[in-house]
This record gives sequence, C-alpha cells and structure tokens, in this order.
Amino acid sequence: MKAVDLRRPYLAVALLAVGSSLVYGFGLGVLVTFTDSRSYLAAMERLVVCEIDVTRTPLYPAILALARAVFGQTAMLGGAVALQYAVFVASALGLLALGRRLLPARWAFWVAAAYAVVPFFAFWGSLILTESLAISGLVFFVHATVAAYQDRAWRWALWGVVLLALLLLLRPSFVYLLPVGLLAWGYALVADCSRRWVAAVWVAGVLLCGCMQWAYAKAIESQCGVFTTSRVSIINHYCIGRMHGLISPTHIDDPALRTLVDSLVVANGVRISPPEGSAEWWEVLTCEWKLIQSRHGDVGFHTVASAPLRHNPVGWIKAVGGRFYRCWHSSAMADYTITWSWVSGFALLFPTLGNVWTFVVAYGLALAVVVIRRRRLPWASAFMWLAAVGLMAVAVVGAMAEWPRLCVPAMPIALLLFAHSVHRVLARAATCSKQ
Repeated sequence: MKAVDLRRPYLAVALLAVGSSLVYGFGLGVLVTFTDSRSYLAAMERLVVCEIDVTRTPLYPAILALARAVFGQTAMLGGAVALQYAVFVASALGLLALGRRLLPARWAFWVAAAYAVVPFFAFWGSLILTESLAISGLVFFVHATVAAYQDRAWRWALWGVVLLALLLLLRPSFVYLLPVGLLAWGYALVADCSRRWVAAVWVAGVLLCGCMQWAYAKAIESQCGVFTTSRVSIINHYCIGRMHGLISPTHIDDPALRTLVDSLVVANGVRISPPEGSAEWWEVLTCEWKLIQSRHGDVGFHTVASAPLRHNPVGWIKAVGGRFYRCWHSSAMADYTITWSWVSGFALLFPTLGNVWTFVVAYGLALAVVVIRRRRLPWASAFMWLAAVGLMAVAVVGAMAEWPRLCVPAMPIALLLFAHSVHRVLARAATCSKQ
C-alpha cells in the first residue's frame, strides 16, 4: 500500500507534464523563426563535417544532428522537439524528487505540478533553442548535487559531474557553475568529515570540467585567434558597448580598425537610438559586427567588443545597472511573444524580475541569519540559492537586453526556494501559536 502511495504523486506529475507537453507541442508546433534557431542549424551542418562552430557551443547542434540521423531530414525538427518535451517530463519528476528532499510531500507535489503545467516552463520545448534543455538540465543538476550531499553517495556525485559537463557544452552562461561548485564542495571537503569522499569526487569533477572548458576555448582560439567558448559572448559585449555609447575609436590602436569604428559611430550615432530589442536596433548592430569581422576577423572584432571593459569599466558597470533597472518590471516567466495570446496572458499571473530579485536577496539574508544564530550552514538550501542567483547575475552582466530570457532556467529553483520559505514561515507561526 505504501509503495502505491509513493508512486501516485510521481504518476500524477508525469501525467500533467505529458498533457501540457502535448497541448503546447501540437498547439505551437516547431518554431524556428528566431535567429538563434537558424544559427544552431548552421552549427549542426558544420559539426557534421567535423568543424568547430565558434558561434555556438557544441551540445545542442550535436542533438540536432542526432535527431536528423534518427528521424531523417524531414522529421528532424519534430524529433528534436519531441526529445525536448520528453526531457521536460523527466525534469518534472526530478523537481518532485528534489522538492521531497526539502519540503513535505504535499508541498513538493504542488510545486512540481505547477512546474509541469505553467506554460513558461513547458512551451520552450517547441522552440529550436537551448532554453528547454537548460531549464530541465539545471533541475537535474541541482537534484543530483543535493542528493549526493544528503545521501553521501558518490554515484550521485558522478552523475552530477556528467550533468555539469553537459550544461557547460549546452550554454556558455553555465560557466558560473564552476566557481559555485568549487565553493560549495570545497566547504564540504573542509568542514564535513563524513562527506569528504563525496566532496573529493565533486571537486575533482569540477576541476576536470574546468579543464574541458579551457581545452575547448583553446581549440576555438587555434581556429579564430580568440580565447572564448562562444562568439555569442563577444557579440553580446559589442551590443552592450554600442547600445550605451561605450565603444570609442580612441580605444582602438590599429589605424584601419579605428577608422572603421569611427565611421560606424558617425553613421549610426554614438548611442544606438532605436528601442532595445527592436528589429531596427538588431539589424544595425548585426550589420556592424559582420562588417568588422569581414574586414578584421574575430581578433579585430574581439578587440572592439572588449574595449569598454579595458578602457571604461565604470561606464560598463553603469550600463549593467541600467539594464537591471529597465528589466526590473519585466516578467520573470515570459520574454518572447508567443503566437497564442492566452499563453502570453499568463505573464500577468507571475512575478516580475524585480520581485524575484527581492525574494532572492531576502532568502540570502535569511540564510545568513541562520548561519550566524545556529552556527550551521543549511548546505542544500545554500547551494540552490547560489545556483539560482548565480545564473541571474551572469545574465544581467553579460547578455545585453535579452537577459530576462536567460534567467528562465533559474525560475524552477527559485519557485522551490519560495515554497520552502513559505513553509518554514507557516511552520514557525504554527509553533509560536501553540506556545
């Protein structure tokens, strides 16, 4: 009887996730209308002939290539979408398992049920983008990490290291997990004797993943002359610099490159005038970086893009603060306009990024109070908080005007932490009322 009761919540969450996947999958179909989608398809073609695509990290193009090999050219995109929805369904079960380690079973069920049904977690499966796998992958990774710590199980640690490597190959923004992993497991290695073997496995795995990232960046450097894991980060830096008027010809040493940058600044203005994210804004910047790359290669383009960081760091920090301020009222769940108006309407039901940041800061302060008063670190909660706040911080610093979309993978973890904080407050209030 107990086994049946244990399986029932997982079955219910699985049915909810499958149902929402079918609704959004068949309703939205396969969406490849975005520039990023086409660049992933181009990266897949290069990967098939064993060439490194310096614009995109290799895992998602490899998945597309696998889908083409299995389903054929005609059904390739449909197969990739089906895979993304299947992984999403599995991640809903993973979030339930993670929630049961932090919350009572009923609370964990409702968190996982919300994750399975809410459009802004599920519908990403219809897009040929990395968002869907990033959302699911971060859930798997956090669950494996927490399970490794709580169960003192090196098998969970090995699985977490594998997931970390896959996330790094999926999106360059997940590089923040390397210092987060070293900090969390380094603390466990030093402060907790009972978990030193598991912590040692994790620290070694994190270092190996760092070496993998370094080797991949060196491979790109040998091809284009720039040490980076993705050209997209360089493009983002260029967009930030041009949008805020931070790129100045006086910062460029090469005379020919300086003349070209000066002509672009004169022609399009010191500051990009169209609104952020508009088609005109994107078209102007695209023409500029393609022109620089065609004449001066990736090294010249990187020189221009990194100039504000080297010569005007104060202006760069102000630009980051400006993006943070403008996105304060953006929806935490929706960034792209989806063809279903009723789906976009769900954004009104969810908090803004300002609300999420306020909660994250408050949760961090509560963790600090617990550490000071009890002389004990709630490791699982602290790690989940670092995983969520780290991704949001990286998105603010390095992703021009589209960073609300890049924060989406952190939202399931933030949702779980919110449920945990509400449960703790209610439990404390119940205890005080009895006294």
